[in-house]
Amino acid sequence: MIRGRRPAGEKACPAEGAEQVTDGARSPFVVNSARVWATVACLVVSTSLAGQERSAADIKSSDGLHHARGELVAPVFEGWFRDETGSLMLSFGYFNRNFEQELDIAIGPDNKIEPGPADQGQPTHFVPRRQWGAFAVPVSKEVERRLLAGKKTVTWTLRANNQTVTIPANIGPSYAIDALKEPTVGNTPPVLRFEGAPASGTGPLGAKTSIKAVAGTPVTVKFSVADDKRTLPQKRDPGVKLTWARYRGAGAVTIADATKSVDGNGEASVTATFAEPGDYVLRVEAMDTEIHDFHCCWSNGYIHASIAARK
Repeated sequence: MIRGRRPAGEKACPAEGAEQVTDGARSPFVVNSARVWATVACLVVSTSLAGQERSAADIKSSDGLHHARGELVAPVFEGWFRDETGSLMLSFGYFNRNFEQELDIAIGPDNKIEPGPADQGQPTHFVPRRQWGAFAVPVSKEVERRLLAGKKTVTWTLRANNQTVTIPANIGPSYAIDALKEPTVGNTPPVLRFEGAPASGTGPLGAKTSIKAVAGTPVTVKFSVADDKRTLPQKRDPGVKLTWARYRGAGAVTIADATKSVDGNGEASVTATFAEPGDYVLRVEAMDTEIHDFHCCWSNGYIHASIAARK
């Protein structure tokens, strides 16, 4: 739960959406999504001065509201969808309110998904600002039945800079999203397939591959992109834009020679150098629309890297 003293004169957030940021004790089902977003926006503003003191160095000189560091990282429930087998998928992203600070939050009490194991594929490295649909959590039929009965819900908890936020999943109709097919022109997310991987992937659940490398030695990963090139009439065809980020791993990663875009169908690659040994994950977002509208259409690609020490 977000905690902190409200600055003098500031109005309280509307009660109607208060359960969107909660400790999971109450049922989180909300009908009016516009009201929810208004409440979330209010929460974001109302916590800007809560908690720890900020130094002048933490605030950008160009705008006193732009904090370079020290702010919270809020998990975001994007919505739910069903895959081609009918299985329920929960899509999550996050909002790192810092403009410069990147945070590493290990799996455990400060970064957990419940019920079930704390580790359900969520990131542990958080880059600044809003990251949409970074991962999806498959839900078993048993858990889905509990969700529908209103007795349990899936939650994601993050604690960053001494501020904790828990977001509940909501599988009511207001949170159904079109993650695998845009409803007006039938656009679908790009299909990704990593070289040597046994299967392709698409949408928030995405495609995966595993590599091994040595710290300090560049390694190149290749993959293919296939897209249907459908777009809304009023929008230009942007092709497939590829955006790279470290998703897991505490050591520095240098990303070079990364393909930035593909015109429909084509080959892509990225070269990464890992500074320290350990386990890492890199994420690529392959997006074929200009903005994240309808929560479609983009696909995640995950490179799981096992990095050995230099000999």
